[in-house]
Amino acid sequence: MNEDFYKGLDVIFLAAMLLNEAGIIFTWKIAGLTQKDSYVRIVSRKLRLTPTNLNIQFLGKIDSSALAGLLSHANFFINSSYIENSPNSVCEAMVAGTPVIATCVGGVPSLVVHNHTGWVIQEGDYTMLAGLIASLADSPEITTSVAAKGKGIARKRHDPDRIAEKLIGNYNLVLGRTSQKTAHEPVYRTSDI
Repeated sequence: MNEDFYKGLDVIFLAAMLLNEAGIIFTWKIAGLTQKDSYVRIVSRKLRLTPTNLNIQFLGKIDSSALAGLLSHANFFINSSYIENSPNSVCEAMVAGTPVIATCVGGVPSLVVHNHTGWVIQEGDYTMLAGLIASLADSPEITTSVAAKGKGIARKRHDPDRIAEKLIGNYNLVLGRTSQKTAHEPVYRTSDI
């Protein structure tokens, strides 16, 4: 997460508050920010909530291998943004096989199919987020199955050889060279799921 107000840190704080009130034991780890960042302090002050009291741990900037390690051990990857395009973070979590919960904004619905390859919630809906986390925390067979489907789709969608083949086919088509049957075929189709 970075220091952009549209990233939904307030949603995380409020969802964590509800999970704590429900007696759910968790640690919410956030990479990219520190507790001293102005964005964190502003949200904390505005909501009158302290991250450490909410079991939120800020990890700061971490390298790719540390991030991969976090994703491989996480129960969920949460994207709480109010605005997005097609977030790389969601794609990376899916490729890693981490169950994804993301807000239904921008390109997210083209990446995550609700209850099939992950879960989508309305942006800003911290009660839905907390409720979904609480209900899924007791259903490891569901989260494992959905994460596996998400991983399969994401690995296919982001396969470098497949992407290169499609790209070269499209360039050849535009240049009037060979007409590959795969040139018009998208890299990822909803029917793939």
